[in-house]
Amino acid sequence: MIYVDLDGVTASWKKSLLRVVGVDYEDEETRSYLKKNNGKIDGMADVGLMWKEIKKEGTKFWAELDLFPWSKELWDKMNKKSNNVYFLTTPSEEPDSCAGKHEWIKKHFDTRKFIIAPEKQVCANPNAILIDDFPENIEAFEKAGGHGFLWPNDLAIEDGDERIEDVFKELIKKIDSIK
Repeated sequence: MIYVDLDGVTASWKKSLLRVVGVDYEDEETRSYLKKNNGKIDGMADVGLMWKEIKKEGTKFWAELDLFPWSKELWDKMNKKSNNVYFLTTPSEEPDSCAGKHEWIKKHFDTRKFIIAPEKQVCANPNAILIDDFPENIEAFEKAGGHGFLWPNDLAIEDGDERIEDVFKELIKKIDSIK
């Protein structure tokens, strides 16, 4: 089983959340801050305001997250490695996030192979790998008996600090080591 995270791996969550609080995603200082802080906006924007604005946008916020340029290639590569590839994403506390993420997956990948769960480690087993950008999710998944691949900060890939070809190469190597 290969589980692919949505926010930060295939969908640009940061870009959308900064938009709703009026922070310029393309600003060099903003990007530098996000890289240093693993994408966390604490200290950069009002988190309470962010959630209020996301709630106001509802399903649309989640359904219209930008697709990263590498997302389709990642999905295709994973499907060549296994017949059991699923999106595994965590919902926010707002019910709209589930519906919006479903819409996003359907629109960009036309698949029903997704799981929305507040704790990704419930899917962990010795034959499963989670591809996620959040270290705590990887740690919990591995502790529960699965394997993890920490996806690099999306801004590092976008800005050329990390080469997507190298990331794919490392990921395939990790998957091959599990079999």
